[in-house]
Amino acid sequence: MPMTREQLLQVQASARVYQTRADEAFEPWGMRAPAPVLGEDPDDYRRKLMILAKNQLPESHELRKITVKRIPNDALDNFEKMYYDACRDAGTRNDSVPPGEMRMVEKVNPQNGRKFIEFYGTRSFIHDMKPFVRRVLGFRTPEGLWNTGGRYVR
Repeated sequence: MPMTREQLLQVQASARVYQTRADEAFEPWGMRAPAPVLGEDPDDYRRKLMILAKNQLPESHELRKITVKRIPNDALDNFEKMYYDACRDAGTRNDSVPPGEMRMVEKVNPQNGRKFIEFYGTRSFIHDMKPFVRRVLGFRTPEGLWNTGGRYVR
């Protein structure tokens, strides 16, 4: 028997709770969880969000080896919490960003509501502002060429 419109909206509203949980986990990655589709099963929606969180984890993480579609429905709560916690932790690690790149994450301070930006990466952007370093190999004097160790060259 098909569901009425009110029942569909109630199921979608319950799926929004799962969306807010996923949004908190995806915040360090600078992304948001997709909205649930009207009429989508809440457990299927939760699995879809867990797969998104799984894809953000590093390749060596043990949760990447688990097939999310084979998790029983009664164990979804426990696995969902593990995936979201691991996703949140991996998002705040600098080694989660590819070498040579930086990830910008905009956050909101809960006390005053101000927005601030955090950058994650293996190399600081200040490194690019350093002057080019020149190395002295030797000195040319009227007596000849001398290296930096004080030895005559030639």
